Amino acid sequence: MQFSDPVVVANVDRIGWHADWKRYQFQRFAIDAEGEILYETMLVPPTRHASSRLLAPQLCPDYLGELSAESAQTQLIWALATCLCHNLVVTQVPDGAPRSVVLNGSMASTNGPFIAAAMGCGQAWAAGSDNQATRRGLIAAHCVHDLPTLLQFGWGSYQKTPRKWLADPQLNRAILCPAKDIDIDLSELPHLIELRTTEHPYPLGRIIEAAAWIVPAYLQDTCRRGHPQRSWDPGNSLDAVATDLADWFGRVGGQSTAVLAAGELLKSSNVRQRPTNAPIEIGI
Repeated sequence: MQFSDPVVVANVDRIGWHADWKRYQFQRFAIDAEGEILYETMLVPPTRHASSRLLAPQLCPDYLGELSAESAQTQLIWALATCLCHNLVVTQVPDGAPRSVVLNGSMASTNGPFIAAAMGCGQAWAAGSDNQATRRGLIAAHCVHDLPTLLQFGWGSYQKTPRKWLADPQLNRAILCPAKDIDIDLSELPHLIELRTTEHPYPLGRIIEAAAWIVPAYLQDTCRRGHPQRSWDPGNSLDAVATDLADWFGRVGGQSTAVLAAGELLKSSNVRQRPTNAPIEIGI
């Protein structure tokens, strides 16, 4: 038996766009630059901050109707999907521009974590007053993975932790979910997107399966259109992703107005001035 010479393969456990392999890599499948699904399990499992739950996109006709309903629940789903797709497909953003999400309000903080997990986000907990190990692990994960990590705060950590975490620009790919509504002024933290929904939460039901379909199905479509990675105007790339997501959903048979309604949630939650300095390359 002969062995080949060893070679170094960078980012073999990466979740997201793999520039060397020209494909989106997830733990159970991949999407190549032409939009073909590759049913290849990753040889090296990702860290605990990356999810293994995401499956290859398979459209169920019921998904279109469930995701087309204009409700607070679908609005939250599409808002989160927009943020996740923005992290995955946009290659250039201004320094300090929004890459992290804060789930605030009753429905967002209750249903948001389940939606984010279904969409492929990893999970972590901050239960103490400092959590430096958790912080370091998340920062390291954000250097490797494009999908954000959902960070949930325990009740005991609320008073001492969230302000510090919210103000940390190194956590540039996280979904932060405080234990209760926050009263911190986010106007001076432009790297955060606040999704505030105050409606009373209700069971997600089967729509959670539909939510899990959105991100990989959209990525497959962008690859088929020849744009696996996009360089939209850095000043309004989040709005551009929302518009493109709505156009795609309309083309596959859904109601694009449901996606655009989520765009209104993103706008109303983020009226503060965006940074205008020159864009930088995000490591991919």
